Amino acid sequence: MAITTAIVVGGAAVAGAGYSIYSSQQQSAAAKAEAESQAGKQSALERELKQRQQKEESEAASISARDAAKRRQQQLAAGASGRKETILTGPLGLETEAPGAKKTLLGQ
Repeated sequence: MAITTAIVVGGAAVAGAGYSIYSSQQQSAAAKAEAESQAGKQSALERELKQRQQKEESEAASISARDAAKRRQQQLAAGASGRKETILTGPLGLETEAPGAKKTLLGQ
């Protein structure tokens, strides 16, 4: 009877150890799957962040280029209006008679 009890207790211990090993393997597999899932989510978030940063940098560069072009256009317009208003004659002056100029008695 003692031997039978020892065998039953030993079998129960082996079965318990076997279940414990099985359970720990299942937990290990679940933990590994969860870790892989979290790594995938982290990678996706990092890609999204990188894309967002690139988009913001692109928009900032676009705005900067637009503002530079606008300033350059304003400077050209300001410079062109000054020349347009001051250069009215050629290097020889006016070649036509002024309106209202008439001959006088003393000459032309």
